[in-house]
Amino acid sequence: MDVERAITPALTPDFPPVTIVEGPRTSGKTHVARSLVANGTWQGYETLADPVTLELARHDLPGWLGSLPETVIIDEAQLIADLPLIVKGLVDEPRG
Repeated sequence: MDVERAITPALTPDFPPVTIVEGPRTSGKTHVARSLVANGTWQGYETLADPVTLELARHDLPGWLGSLPETVIIDEAQLIADLPLIVKGLVDEPRG
């Protein structure tokens, strides 16, 4: 049975440009994230729980972030301490 979480309609890539979803383990955060990509609301999903993805991101965080789709969900983002600051810098850059 697929239960839609109450927060799902609010998780759009329109505004704000960065959204952080926190919650206890097994509360459905990853399920919601994957369903938002599956239904086309977001363009991509990456998880830093995957060792290969984590290593790529750690090796060149700005480059890795730049290679992602414009609207992307990054699961387990807490695994890279510098990620929020780099994301802020990318979001604050003027788009041309």
